[in-house]
Amino acid sequence: TPRSVLTEKMENGIDVLLEIDTQGAMQIKRKFSDAIYIYIMPPSIEALRTRLLQRAGDSPEEIQRRLQKAREEVWSYREYYYIVRNDDIKQALKELEGIILAERTKTKRLDMAWLEENFIREKDHKPTERGGMSTPTGGTKRHD
Repeated sequence: TPRSVLTEKMENGIDVLLEIDTQGAMQIKRKFSDAIYIYIMPPSIEALRTRLLQRAGDSPEEIQRRLQKAREEVWSYREYYYIVRNDDIKQALKELEGIILAERTKTKRLDMAWLEENFIREKDHKPTERGGMSTPTGGTKRHD
């Protein structure tokens, strides 16, 4: 995926999901340091072997190569912010969705233009030291 496409989508508030190996993820991480990295992994190497065999499209050599690559890549788990264990697809999707929803609501990702337009730019209200908003009469009103 070209960098310009990723940048455009992210600037427009669109979540971008990439299915890439750890080498690709580390390349992306160098370019997009504020992105969120999620490692989706099978519950075990044996479960991965079973899944690869059930596909019936790969040669035995290809399956061995992929298993070896998985054994090597698992050690990069520290580079990711989250790990989702995919032993049940429905549960894994729920976890992935939960991560995405939580990340969207972090204050560092908050749309500051929306916040300023709807809360901060009111000329009679300004932030107080305690985080509340001053009222036109000078008192403080908390919004939590």
